[in-house]
Amino acid sequence: MGYLLKVAQACQVDLTSLISGEDAHLRNYALVRKGEGLSVVRRKTYDYRDLAAKFKGRRMEPFLITVPPKEEKDLSFNHHTGQEFMYVLEGRLEVRLDRKVLELAPGDSLYFDSKTPHALRGLDGKQAVFLDVIL
Repeated sequence: MGYLLKVAQACQVDLTSLISGEDAHLRNYALVRKGEGLSVVRRKTYDYRDLAAKFKGRRMEPFLITVPPKEEKDLSFNHHTGQEFMYVLEGRLEVRLDRKVLELAPGDSLYFDSKTPHALRGLDGKQAVFLDVIL
């Protein structure tokens, strides 16, 4: 996502244009009802819903993300420019920041530098759902 944000900024286009092929057009507010949001394919194992795709000129990228449970051996690390804020809504989420292992439960939040290699998985054999804001 960090790379796409840089490309969008360099080309002076909205991120929505790169993701969906359509321009964002709302300026005052963008309402997204439960279960809606632009589906974004970023990682094969995560479900991303862009919660502000229709808002023109946004300064952050809010997503609703669902992460399935997985084995430790199946974790894949990611890193990108920017900063990230996570707020867990459902399930328990394991977040690995480089070598640090953090477990988050509903109501927990985490703010970190996205250049830090990070990997995610749902715990207890269940998926985890969280709000993720990338700046």
